[in-house]
Amino acid sequence: MLPKNIVPGQSITSMYERILIPTDGSPSAEAAARHGIVIAEAFEASVHIISVVDEQARSGRLAEAQAQDAVSTLEELVEQESDLSCQSVIEHGRPYESILSYASETDIDFVVMGTHGRRGLSRALLGSVTERVIRLSNDPVLAVPPHAMGRERDGYEKILIPTDGSPAATAAVDHGLAIAEQVEAAVR
Repeated sequence: MLPKNIVPGQSITSMYERILIPTDGSPSAEAAARHGIVIAEAFEASVHIISVVDEQARSGRLAEAQAQDAVSTLEELVEQESDLSCQSVIEHGRPYESILSYASETDIDFVVMGTHGRRGLSRALLGSVTERVIRLSNDPVLAVPPHAMGRERDGYEKILIPTDGSPAATAAVDHGLAIAEQVEAAVR
């Protein structure tokens, strides 16, 4: 079965032409970037990097410098790990809104972003940018947990695609199958 945004006869390598990797400079963002690079290479996609200076940040200059450092780190990573084209931007606003807006405006096909692994009260009080992007995005989103660093180095041998039969899960299965096909991984 072909994913919904692929037409019969179209090359699956053109499924994802632009992959967005949001970063806040955290280790989980770097882990996500490494996975995003592997997927971008498999689909011969360009990489877009975004960091968002939160409009509610107390120290604007410090937040701006941190965003620039986060973007620079991922630009270097893309340059070291691949021959992919890379575009980067620093936006200002609410992080999830800026990510969604950028994805829409630049016709992003796939978003790969890290999670911080917060649970309970910490997550409830701080919210989750990744969760909001997943919930509100029109594009597929791959959420990479912080402990996934280094798992992408040898490629992917097996991909687990959980499903509950819902329309959203069925769409996720389609994307999982497309990725598995491109990286030559077994599917479970």
